[in-house]
Amino acid sequence: MTPLFGLAGTDCERIGDGALAQPVNTLSTAMGIELRSGSLIAEGEQFYGHSVGPYFADVLSTEERFENLVENQRETIEMLHHTNESLLSSRISNIMAVLTVFSAIVLPLNLIASIWGMNQQIMPLRDGRYDFWIVVGIMAVLLFVLVLFFKKKRWL
Repeated sequence: MTPLFGLAGTDCERIGDGALAQPVNTLSTAMGIELRSGSLIAEGEQFYGHSVGPYFADVLSTEERFENLVENQRETIEMLHHTNESLLSSRISNIMAVLTVFSAIVLPLNLIASIWGMNQQIMPLRDGRYDFWIVVGIMAVLLFVLVLFFKKKRWL
């Protein structure tokens, strides 16, 4: 998880899990009423009179709107986080593909160079005047063939 989305996710969880509702819940607990049960209106009307019922209904609807807003924002952040992870995974996959193709091209060339680099008594293309250039030519042709092969497969 990236630091930006990690912090945002933690804040959304904290807000959704009660940090936003804490002052309201503290007030309702102090008054001895349950905020979510709808008894806020009944308790408020009983305590303050019938004229405050619409105000308590407005408080409940505002609280519900805030809960919906926080939930929507949390879902948006989660979707952005998943999209970011997907993009990073795709980028890493492309990098790994290029590195694998590069390794597949360099390996045969390295093998040829290693074999001709051995100090053996009997080895073809070792003591002639143009043997070095013949081996380099073979390696260049092999490099060209491998690059064409990987381009044709659309791996490069």
